Amino acid sequence: MLNELKEGIKILRDYSQVPGIFYRPLSVAEVMDIRAKIVKLDEYEEDYPLYVNKYKEVIKALIYVDSAGRAYFNPIAVGQLISLLDLIVEEEHEPICWQCVHPMIKEASMRLYLDEHYANAAEDAFIEVNERVKKIYQKIVPSGQELDGVTLMNQMFTQKNPVIVLGDTSTETGRNIQQGYQFLFAGAMSAFRNPKAHSNTVVLDAREAMRRIMFASSLMYKLDEVE
Repeated sequence: MLNELKEGIKILRDYSQVPGIFYRPLSVAEVMDIRAKIVKLDEYEEDYPLYVNKYKEVIKALIYVDSAGRAYFNPIAVGQLISLLDLIVEEEHEPICWQCVHPMIKEASMRLYLDEHYANAAEDAFIEVNERVKKIYQKIVPSGQELDGVTLMNQMFTQKNPVIVLGDTSTETGRNIQQGYQFLFAGAMSAFRNPKAHSNTVVLDAREAMRRIMFASSLMYKLDEVE
């Protein structure tokens, strides 16, 4: 998690600011404390193998022992570890090209995402999709019954008399396209909007939130084609 990475950076910087820490031998207690508090990056190894491998290598040089058996804190290793953590934080924090995100999704989700409220950012993206489809439905079928979520999407994109037509339903290919988008829109409501709306236990990291936001953005751009 980003908070863990940031805490790791803070710990290293706090140690580096202890008066004389780089110029005097460390006590056994200090060595054990430093080693215990250094953040582990195992969960990031798959996504950032080069950074993590270098990080593990540098950790070995974080504390060096002289010929007399005295342990010292290595300032070069500290700087390298902070730089590696900074790189992962930067890549984890904002993996989205916001210029590529649909303006309505950007408006709904970007601030939450940048503030690291990832689950809420993803949820609000799909709430925005739902609200837009609802407005289209109310515009086209002003006297229709109140619909929402999965029921709304199935009604809007059904192969039989769809409200929003995305394919030529007189052909098999067109019907497949229509059905595909019906499943995409309805599935998005079921899988990505409703779980967060009905529970406070959903936790997303930056990458998963990004994937969901980009999916919601794709749905929005498809709606642009028909409005």
